[in-house]
Amino acid sequence: MKEKYIIRNKILEYLFVEASKEEFPQDPQKLISTIEVSKSKKIPILKVDLYHELLHEKKEIECYTDGPTHEMKITIKGRQSYLDKTYIVAGRKEFWDRIYDPLKIIIPILAIAISLIALILNYNSSKEQKKSQKEIENLKQQMELLKK
Repeated sequence: MKEKYIIRNKILEYLFVEASKEEFPQDPQKLISTIEVSKSKKIPILKVDLYHELLHEKKEIECYTDGPTHEMKITIKGRQSYLDKTYIVAGRKEFWDRIYDPLKIIIPILAIAISLIALILNYNSSKEQKKSQKEIENLKQQMELLKK
């Protein structure tokens, strides 16, 4: 699974857990800095800054900037995304799609190759069978000649 999905899920997870500690977790008041998320989840700060932008764009978190510091809190939509594991599901889907797409091409090619090999083997065995039948017929004729 790609890193972006894991990091987005970890950001939502941390914000969700911190909001759950408040009196009204559906409407958290405490703002959490990207530095705090970075330290607690052991994610490089640059990646937190990079990957939290989509969460803000989708209104899953609210962001506030005071100079170089980013602070954020989770929204109701973000809580649902975390609980539904939206980014984990999307990451798994992308992973399996990356595997499935090449297989859609490879499997038919392999099927054709196996079919060709089977045809060639079948042709060769039928040739050998005809040759064997001719030899048997010749031997029968020779035996009949010897019996006379």
